[in-house]
Amino acid sequence: MLNSTKLETKRLILRNFEMSDAEAMFRNWASDPEVVRFMPYDVCNSIEETKKRITEWMRYFEDTAPNSAVFAIVLKDSGEVIGTIDYAETDKDARSAEVGYQLGKLWWGRGYAAEALQAVIRHCFETVKLNRIWASYDPRNPNSGKVLKKAGMIYEGTLRQCKIRRGELADSVRYAILADEYFSMKKKNQKTVNYQKYTNAHLDGVLKLSHEWFAENITFGIVPDTAEDIAAYQNEYFHVALDGGNVVGYVTAEIIEENEYNVFPRGASYLRVNDLYIAKEYRSHSIGEKLLSIVEQKAYENNIQHIFISSATKDADAVRGFYQRNGYDIWTTAFYKRKGNDGRIYPLNELGGYRYVVIFARYQDKWLYCRAKERDTYETAGGRIEQGETTLESAKRELYEETGAVKFDIIPAFDYSLHTPTDFANGQVFLAHIHELGEIPDYEMAEIIMLDSIPEKMTYPHILPMLFERITNGEINI
Repeated sequence: MLNSTKLETKRLILRNFEMSDAEAMFRNWASDPEVVRFMPYDVCNSIEETKKRITEWMRYFEDTAPNSAVFAIVLKDSGEVIGTIDYAETDKDARSAEVGYQLGKLWWGRGYAAEALQAVIRHCFETVKLNRIWASYDPRNPNSGKVLKKAGMIYEGTLRQCKIRRGELADSVRYAILADEYFSMKKKNQKTVNYQKYTNAHLDGVLKLSHEWFAENITFGIVPDTAEDIAAYQNEYFHVALDGGNVVGYVTAEIIEENEYNVFPRGASYLRVNDLYIAKEYRSHSIGEKLLSIVEQKAYENNIQHIFISSATKDADAVRGFYQRNGYDIWTTAFYKRKGNDGRIYPLNELGGYRYVVIFARYQDKWLYCRAKERDTYETAGGRIEQGETTLESAKRELYEETGAVKFDIIPAFDYSLHTPTDFANGQVFLAHIHELGEIPDYEMAEIIMLDSIPEKMTYPHILPMLFERITNGEINI
């Protein structure tokens, strides 16, 4: 039957397609070869072709698939139609259905596909009473597999060369989830959380979450808090969420006496919410909403009527949606634009908030460079600092993992930052002298080479020459 159900998530509305959606569908995904690359049909070349496709969908789901539905994926905030998701019954007796989805490229990587899929899975099991939901994807499109896993589906196998796609034999990777698995996972995910005012007994838990927040890299400019930072936050508005004895979320806020914003009356005090963070596995359980309501209520009890929150999030849509759902209005918006890459060098230990280490390594009077298995370019040893590591610990680990170095001396040399058009990060550069090389561990790297200078084919040409010039200027020795 033609879908008449409307599903809602935190950021999305899933509803029946309308002919008026054809323009947005054509603009946002149906005309994009990259979006339909692994689909069994081609791009639409006009809005009229898009209308015909919508008509075909409506006919199919109305006439041939009783336990099936197709939804337009619509952003709550703007009403923009950004994709489609459907489920179609494949075995009536087994109560099984296949699910499929498409999303406009502008909205990739923001969790929308998984959010829509989770809503459809919930609807299929809880309302339609199906027993099995399955999906398949081309292994050349691994991001689709990540969506299925995020939605709780389980890998079942790969069908080799089972279909023709764009004139070529293609594999198909299959995932599925059963009703029993869904309800078991739902029960397991139900969290029993209580909320308390912060005390010193919660210090280690808040410190741990602060480092998780930093490692997640979802907020511009954030650095992990220290014990001294957390002590400075302590007041009646500092609350934590606890699962047993574990801190799984926290909020910090403070009263600002001198109003500097014209959105509030002159002279009025207001509550400024500074930090609100929930452990990743505890999100979507309304813990953030509860912590926010606790500090709001405390402010109202203290005759504070105004609350101010700002965010440097990298997912503005999600954060804006969260606060708007909790009754907040948007007062001002800041924008930035960066053109090209801007790498800079700083004295050692000046920056802090390090995300990466870079190691220039000497062996037998040559510079060592690595090539990753999937690349034909070369780079120094280095990588992301893992949670809980110091920069030195990370540098030692990366040097071994990427070159096989087993005996070496290593020292920190200087700090650097790199701002790209979409992100920025701080790092620390090390100089190493290798005495003995072993086998390269079977992780990322395929080979190492030894050169007198930098390689011609560089993985990171926007930053490597600058760092190499600094490391070889004669001021740093080991």
